[in-house]
Amino acid sequence: MFGLNYIQTAWAYFHLNRALLGHSKYAEALEAARQAVAIMRKRISPDPSWYGQQLRRVLDTLVAASSARALTNLFLSADQLEPLEALFQERLGSKPLSTQDGDDPANLAMQAVPQFPSFYLALASELTAAGRTNAAAEGRRQAGTLRELL
Repeated sequence: MFGLNYIQTAWAYFHLNRALLGHSKYAEALEAARQAVAIMRKRISPDPSWYGQQLRRVLDTLVAASSARALTNLFLSADQLEPLEALFQERLGSKPLSTQDGDDPANLAMQAVPQFPSFYLALASELTAAGRTNAAAEGRRQAGTLRELL
């Protein structure tokens, strides 16, 4: 019905993400969230809460996958987590349109960015358990670097 450049398609991906998370399909859920964010980035300013709601799906997926120790289902290395961190980093420091709105991208960034060292460390732990020590070391390095910046 709609194409990849329509906000309605982003909302369909948003709802798909929620359904997939409910079935613990983290990789598919993350891809749906990424698609929603990509569409919203093209269609609207990155400041309104509509964009923040799409970003929240990314964060919720990372939290769920980390809790389930399933980050290695999503990432083979810390380098693959970096683009998601960047989505939140770019909103960090911008002025919220509403300080009361938890889905305002600037407010969400302040909540999300401090969680990324934990995501990197959890990924490193999973990579170590899988015998991928070099990739695990990179995850620990990323976590350390980010902690220094925070």
